[in-house]
Amino acid sequence: MAELKSSETGSNDFLEDFNDRSENVFRDPSQVESLKPVGLKVKIEVNKNRKHAALIGHGYTPTQGFIFNKVVKTRESGKDELVWQTINPSEYAHEVNFTDKANENIIYLKLVNGDVKKMVRNDGVWSEAEKLTVNINWDESSEEHYFNQCTRVESKCRTYRPKNSYPVKRVVYQDPASGSEKTIWVTEDSKEYSHEVSVLSVTKINNEYPDKHVCILQENNNYLLFLRDRILNNWVDITKTRIKMSKLHFFHGLKRLAPEEYEVKYEFLRFHVRLKTPCNKVKYDRKKLIKKPITKAIINLSDSVIIFGNNGETLFKILFRHLENVAGDLPETAEKFDEYGLRTKVVFIK
Repeated sequence: MAELKSSETGSNDFLEDFNDRSENVFRDPSQVESLKPVGLKVKIEVNKNRKHAALIGHGYTPTQGFIFNKVVKTRESGKDELVWQTINPSEYAHEVNFTDKANENIIYLKLVNGDVKKMVRNDGVWSEAEKLTVNINWDESSEEHYFNQCTRVESKCRTYRPKNSYPVKRVVYQDPASGSEKTIWVTEDSKEYSHEVSVLSVTKINNEYPDKHVCILQENNNYLLFLRDRILNNWVDITKTRIKMSKLHFFHGLKRLAPEEYEVKYEFLRFHVRLKTPCNKVKYDRKKLIKKPITKAIINLSDSVIIFGNNGETLFKILFRHLENVAGDLPETAEKFDEYGLRTKVVFIK
């Protein structure tokens, strides 16, 4: 299925494991400089000679000591079509993938700098497609994304997850007034790419759930949060009014727990923290939040609340406020106890 043409440069000293397809393994430029660039020529028929490429799923990675700097597609007629090429080492590809064997006109490239390119063939010419995009008005899975929906009481959450470890670079919505597609968020920085987009709709009215929040989950539990402005009919970035996971610290006595001593999972605009070792104190940006033994914490981004618990018992709830909270975003109440008798503390953050 593939034969390769090599160019003259580099050495064969390469020890990275390409099996971990979710990570960018090229953090040191010298790793790329030691590799020999080769061109991947993709054919329809199977070619057993894969000296410089290893077959993975629906695509290829280079074998030890090599890296892709060019991709050529050979049609049934025998005609070669240039899909992509580069002379920039930071843009070499460490994976070439065909997500759908039935569609030979789409090829994905994973670059060593963390970027992902989607190449599309139109009228015999290959070019880079628009950024990998999620439209939050979609209500079903697509070629590129899985779709899921969950309903809880008077709220509903839709999630979009990319297939094949490819990241989201752009999030859009369909403007009901004009019918046109408008951008909520877009990035070209690979450190900001998203691997999940959540949309929370609340307050059931006439069997409809108006969209309220969009959360764009990034690496290392970073995220962006947007609030729907129903008057201006647009989305407002309110990320700075919410809890930053990097400022939330857990302690046992004076010892601050290391990241491997607790587990963080994200689901439907909530971070679930499970403590693996004893914890009896939690701080946020030097502010003490709680000084009791806990085994878990739930951070709710939509309400800007943290709930602490010890095994099956719920202990404490903290409502976070910010000077720039937008009207209508958070509950207005600042009562010390909620309807379940759970004590609530209000903390101001900046």
